[in-house]
Amino acid sequence: MAKRASRFRTDRRFTPMERSVAIAVDITRRVPPHIQCMIWGRAAGRCEFAGCNKAVWKSSVTQEQVNIAQKAHVYSFSDEGPRGNDGISKDQLNDIGNLMLVCHECHQKLDNKHDGGRYTAALLHRMKAEHERRIERVTGIAADKRSHILLYGANVGDHSSPLNCSRNATRPQMLQSN
Repeated sequence: MAKRASRFRTDRRFTPMERSVAIAVDITRRVPPHIQCMIWGRAAGRCEFAGCNKAVWKSSVTQEQVNIAQKAHVYSFSDEGPRGNDGISKDQLNDIGNLMLVCHECHQKLDNKHDGGRYTAALLHRMKAEHERRIERVTGIAADKRSHILLYGANVGDHSSPLNCSRNATRPQMLQSN
């Protein structure tokens, strides 16, 4: 423990108690590389917060490749953090089931209130599962499969179909029936 503590500054910034807390937080926050890769893969490099889906591997302004991802804990790494961590072991804190890939804005929403507010652990687990199922479904479509849009309209009594399509090649064409 003394060897680990030596990497922290020993001046006015850290009391012995603060140093031990900093070490505990450092150990708890460390996510093994294989778990980080799994989080990125399952999330497809996108924010897992419901409705966001922001690409966290590029700047939304400049489109440059940057890592703006953050790993949010469903159950907090701290007993005192949002949603707490009662009933979860230290081994599970940084497990893939307890971590979400999110952007900064969404991470702030999740951890804004001391108790997690409306973002309960159950809700976050649902968001994560739904996002990962969608990614699995979308990326599971074979490259040779295509979708075609077919618009069909018919008159109903005196009312005509509300479909209006031009006849140029870039838009769907409406089939005419007599």
